[in-house]
Amino acid sequence: MRRFCLALLSLSLGASACDGGDGSPEAGPGQDGQFDDGVAPGGKADTQGFEDRGYEATCILRLANSAEFETLDDDAGVWSVSAREIVEARAGGDGELGTADDVEFETLEQLDDVDWVGYFAFQSMYGYAEESGVCPKLGEEYVHAGEQEATELIIRRIGERMMREYGEGARPSTRGLHAKGRCLQAEVTVDNRELPEELRVGVFAENVTYPAWVRFSNGDPHVQADKEGDVRAMAIKLMEVPGEKLLDDERDAKTQDFLLNHTPAVATADVIHFADVIDLVEDDRNPALAFLSWNPFDIEASSILLAIESITKSIVNPLSTQYWSQTPYRLGPDSSAVKYTARPCDGEQPGPELDDEDPNHFTPSMEQHLEAGDVCYEFGIQRQTDPQRMPIEDASIEWSASESPFIPVARIVFSAQDFASEEQANTCQHLSFTPWHALPAHRPLGSLNRARKTAYSSISSVRHGLNGVPRVEPTE
Repeated sequence: MRRFCLALLSLSLGASACDGGDGSPEAGPGQDGQFDDGVAPGGKADTQGFEDRGYEATCILRLANSAEFETLDDDAGVWSVSAREIVEARAGGDGELGTADDVEFETLEQLDDVDWVGYFAFQSMYGYAEESGVCPKLGEEYVHAGEQEATELIIRRIGERMMREYGEGARPSTRGLHAKGRCLQAEVTVDNRELPEELRVGVFAENVTYPAWVRFSNGDPHVQADKEGDVRAMAIKLMEVPGEKLLDDERDAKTQDFLLNHTPAVATADVIHFADVIDLVEDDRNPALAFLSWNPFDIEASSILLAIESITKSIVNPLSTQYWSQTPYRLGPDSSAVKYTARPCDGEQPGPELDDEDPNHFTPSMEQHLEAGDVCYEFGIQRQTDPQRMPIEDASIEWSASESPFIPVARIVFSAQDFASEEQANTCQHLSFTPWHALPAHRPLGSLNRARKTAYSSISSVRHGLNGVPRVEPTE
């Protein structure tokens, strides 16, 4: 169960009234216009059938925070009493909109607490928001309340563990997550012929070849045997990339990173879910009991299935496995967002028999693969074509490859090399990867990526400080 909970790190975690005979709303259960608490419609782990920080919730909140009474009542079809309660709640204590004590609804829970507002009001508001262009557009981010606090919690909890374990004698200090890795050198050759002209930007602007470091890793925060169920990742660092980068302290770096994992979606939808799981796993409580103590209706079945898949998907050779970025990135104009994948050119191969007694059995598997000849990966991009079905802010939703197929843009080629040598392993230990080692053309998008900007930098600084090694980007 602890492995299951650790995999969740990579897991996401009323109603309006009926028409009475006199035309006035009639209160539902509890006589206050709200449904009693319980399982939301559709069995969703959310507020009145809507994900609290999802695309639909954002549509509803934007409308609730901006619409006048007449818009809600006449155009959106919200009951008059519900519309009035929303506007009065926004007006604050003085009852006047446009004054200092106005209130903005930050979550659906806050809006749901307003009398006579619930499931039917949400449905009406969502439908009107979509029709009137209030909802998020293609490529648009929508930040939710609580992100900064969640990011700070993640940094604190992981940093405390790293400091504690280092103080107890662990040397060197490993990464906060993905502690065990193997780094290979590669060449990445861009071929942008299938890309639309407006997407030929950043590292895909010209058909060139970049030298690269690629780190294949196990997701657990502790070094463990390769046979253990775990998240697997592929982190790519292109070298000799000109242009000013996004991070203030590394604007002159000549690197560009891409981070991918071995499932197309993450069980944690956003950083707030992610922080909940970090707090669970970093706690001294028994993680199995803590997990089971959660309200089961607060956990999406799809998130549980994603977490299970992440630790049960069989991998015998990290060099013959497909990886996905899971989170979106800018590419080209502001209305354009993409996800990435890296897949073996010849498809996934079964690989050799593994010795389960060898805790490092991925090493001989990868060595045999390289000895048989160059290993090729195809790197592709997937365009966002629908802001609801392919959301920016919910990393637990897989973007449909049938709706938006991946477009090949580059090839990654690995040649035979002694990646297990002491020298290469030492280089690997001190490399840092973050999606924010990037050109502005590849700006990371969404909740998890925004948190990564601060969290990865802070945790990396802790690790390098403990190990007495400066944190600098490689030049070769």
